[in-house]
Amino acid sequence: MDVKICIIEVAQEIIQKEGFDAFSFRDLAKKVGVKSSSVHYHFPKKEDLIQELTKKYFLDFEQTLTEISSRNLTGKEKISPLGDVFLTSSKSEKFCFCGMMSAFSSRVDEESLTLAELFFKMIEDWIYNILNNDIKIMNNKSELKPRDLARSLISILEGGLLMDHLRGTKSFLRSSLKLINYML
Repeated sequence: MDVKICIIEVAQEIIQKEGFDAFSFRDLAKKVGVKSSSVHYHFPKKEDLIQELTKKYFLDFEQTLTEISSRNLTGKEKISPLGDVFLTSSKSEKFCFCGMMSAFSSRVDEESLTLAELFFKMIEDWIYNILNNDIKIMNNKSELKPRDLARSLISILEGGLLMDHLRGTKSFLRSSLKLINYML
């Protein structure tokens, strides 16, 4: 496997499980099985690595949303696989990468934070478009605007994932998914 790709994958795993402060380049090099100079060769500064990770996470998630959108599903059926993505993170005892960035925002560079904001905006817009185009969902929720409901769904998913980590359970995210299913 390419060293740069291996560095990215190991760093993402560490960050999603333990946070941004959980590793140094020396620790990362040891886990990858290379010298720290190899890590510095590919990523001169930690912020260079974080930016690369954020771009990769964004593009991977965008691809997942595109794949879900391409399926012949109702709006409600499209939102369900989004919950599955969060469940997969929870089962792996990982946080959402961009959620983790939000938690450590005071220690993350501006470009990465901008990418994290774009990540959440991408999910919000994706949910909004589903809700806005699926009249059946919104007819039942006439007091809620699609944009407000989209933002709420993201918050519910992120919050459920966060609480599962805090409590060491999978019950909060599962309850969050039940609530989303009920709401839609």
